[in-house]
Parts: sequence; C-alpha cells; structure tokens
Amino acid sequence: MPSRRAGSSPAPRTMKEPMTDQPLKVQFAPGCFDEFEGTQAELDLLMADIHSMFENMTAEDLAASSSAVDFEQLSESDPELAQRLAESLDSIESGTHTRILQ
Repeated sequence: MPSRRAGSSPAPRTMKEPMTDQPLKVQFAPGCFDEFEGTQAELDLLMADIHSMFENMTAEDLAASSSAVDFEQLSESDPELAQRLAESLDSIESGTHTRILQ
C-alpha cells in the first residue's frame, strides 16, 4: 500500500465539521462506481437506494451505527481490497484522484 508501512493502521480520522442533528448529504467520490459492471438503470437504482438509506439519518445516527475498519485484519483477509481502499483514501486526501469521463 503506498505511503503506509506494512502492518500499520492509518491514523484515526477526524470530522472536519462538528456533528449536528441535520440530515446527512450523500456525495459520491469521483470514480467510486468506475468498476460497477451493471447497466445505467441498475447504477441509478443503486445510487437511489444509497441515498434513501441516509435520507433521515443524522451524523449522530451514523456514528452510533458505524464501526472502524481494522486495516491490519482487512490486509490479512483481503489484501487486494485493503490496498484499493488505502490507495483511494490516499488519492482523496492528496487531491490527486481524477476520473476520465467517456
């Protein structure tokens, strides 16, 4: 995994904005569906389902139902997924993630 030492976990993330009781806004990262292998209609339905999951959820609700990703355990159980996730996080943090539309 680039920029991460083998066996090390990433530093805990902190929220940029304080939690509020306002509904969450779902935004998809550029390229997050690049490997989706369905039709456009299936992708539209998936995105609508994701939006509806968070429609009436607050940041507090999300925090209460969330769990941290153990990168060390993920690296052992699914090294490819762990590497892809780490690379995605690195590119988002560095602002280097780009997507070419076709």
